[in-house]
Amino acid sequence: GEIMVRKNIITEQQLEKALERQKREKGKFLGEILLEIGVPQEQINKALYYYNKRTPIGQILVDLNVITPAQLQEALEKQKSMISKLFSYKPLGMLLVDLGFVNYRTYLDVLSKHFNMPIVHLKYFKLKKALQQKIGEEYALRNKIIVFQDDGRRIEVVLSEPSILIQEELRKFMPAGKEIVFKLADPHEIVRVLQSTYDPYSV
Repeated sequence: GEIMVRKNIITEQQLEKALERQKREKGKFLGEILLEIGVPQEQINKALYYYNKRTPIGQILVDLNVITPAQLQEALEKQKSMISKLFSYKPLGMLLVDLGFVNYRTYLDVLSKHFNMPIVHLKYFKLKKALQQKIGEEYALRNKIIVFQDDGRRIEVVLSEPSILIQEELRKFMPAGKEIVFKLADPHEIVRVLQSTYDPYSV
């Protein structure tokens, strides 16, 4: 919060109000509250990223008493082993799900807090191919991405596993001057929507 005040992203008054809300709304992160009061998602995340102030996902889960420090350590060791032996990488959260330490819904909630990205549900969502053309079918299928909405002023994009690299790549695809808002959804829902659009016989 202090970093964003120094960078003129928010005022001291906005920070004070957000901190007051945080005291009342237990378990809510400051970034979530700032997003709700209208601070652009990109500015919040850039401040966290560039100043290395983002709490690691594993630590968030420990802080929320979802997992124990020992369970976190076990998952970290497994992740390290996969990289060194199999040359493959799996996000820590997904490893925790695989190990049975956390369910996917909880993991998605933590990702939402971690990246200041709201969760959307896609059960009744119909994909518009015209919107999807902004990023391309192959890229969308490979990275499990949906262009959710474009109101002319801003574009909403749904991700399954957010990363700084993917967010920067997507910004290059989008028209200059448009605000991009990232949201999260269950990867299985994203795959179902993409397949029903591009490969309906596989669903």
